Amino acid sequence: MFHIFAGKPRSRAQKQGLYRRLCARLDDEMAVSPQDVMVVIQFNQLEDWSFTQGRWRMNETGGAARGAAFQMI
Repeated sequence: MFHIFAGKPRSRAQKQGLYRRLCARLDDEMAVSPQDVMVVIQFNQLEDWSFTQGRWRMNETGGAARGAAFQMI
């Protein structure tokens, strides 16, 4: 089972392409049958994540710190 967390939503066609390619590569490179592969994609926003001490902070303009996906405080 693959549980993928992603920030930017993708189209149905993009997700279907990912599923097909993932199954094909797992089958070709690791002999994992596509019937044994489960994928869940969960989309969320930056403010849904906490990376340290249960805290996350936006800068003064409400966006993420420049040059970083998040800013630790």
